[in-house]
Amino acid sequence: AGSGGLVLTPHLSPGNNNPFAKGLIMGLSDFHDKAYLYRAIIEGKDLELYHAMVRMQKRSGQQIKELYVAGGGSVSDSVVQICCDVFGLPVKRIQTHEASGIGSSIAAFVSMGEFSTFRDAVKSMVHDRDVFTPNMENHKIYMDLYNDVYRHIEKDNTKLFRKLRKFGKEK
Repeated sequence: AGSGGLVLTPHLSPGNNNPFAKGLIMGLSDFHDKAYLYRAIIEGKDLELYHAMVRMQKRSGQQIKELYVAGGGSVSDSVVQICCDVFGLPVKRIQTHEASGIGSSIAAFVSMGEFSTFRDAVKSMVHDRDVFTPNMENHKIYMDLYNDVYRHIEKDNTKLFRKLRKFGKEK
């Protein structure tokens, strides 16, 4: 957990909170290889999603108790386990990685009247294939990284992001 001190912020397009924020790789050293970089990308995306979950829970007053994953990244057990460890929640992988296909099928069956609600369609058509449980030692490492470093990167670098913008090819 933690990619050997390598942190990536995946701000590849402007967000709502800071239109100047940019993607950033921080902590790069001579021992980091492709595997560290790949893991930092996965961890960075998950930390950003975790950050969004924290904001959603705060605004809604609701607690998220489990996550579901689907799509291409969900094919990798390692990627799903990293997600599980970052969030500190059980993660369920559904029976197919073709998330758009099953979502389209659900919408089609509801619109045709085969199911009266989306909830009924999901209950019938989506099934858990695997359940991942978090490694709480790794979760603690991720929470230390999130609280001590990750959530400060955007705010602490806003001036630099603004200056950097003039060198980029913004459209």
